[in-house]
Amino acid sequence: LSVDTHPDISLHDVTKELSQLVEKSKVRDGWMNLVSQHTTTGVMINEMESRLVDDFRHFLMKMAPASQPYLHNDIHARPASQADMDAIIGNFGENVDMDSWR
Repeated sequence: LSVDTHPDISLHDVTKELSQLVEKSKVRDGWMNLVSQHTTTGVMINEMESRLVDDFRHFLMKMAPASQPYLHNDIHARPASQADMDAIIGNFGENVDMDSWR
């Protein structure tokens, strides 16, 4: 599954797409791994209620204002160490019981 995002805070409900993938796979039991392939992207499981989404967006803007300089934006200087590389590689996402998508 690929999700088109835009610069700034981007929140997406992928429930429908994931449900379709589970149905299409014909797998009856198991786990689904949700993986973020970018270090400044996160996978979170929560309801997509509009006021919660607005609260979360405001919280993120308050915690990390776009007007501030961020060291991780200096791509040429990343990763700064092997420990940083290990942290980036180990950022795998969420594991979800497939029964919850039916």
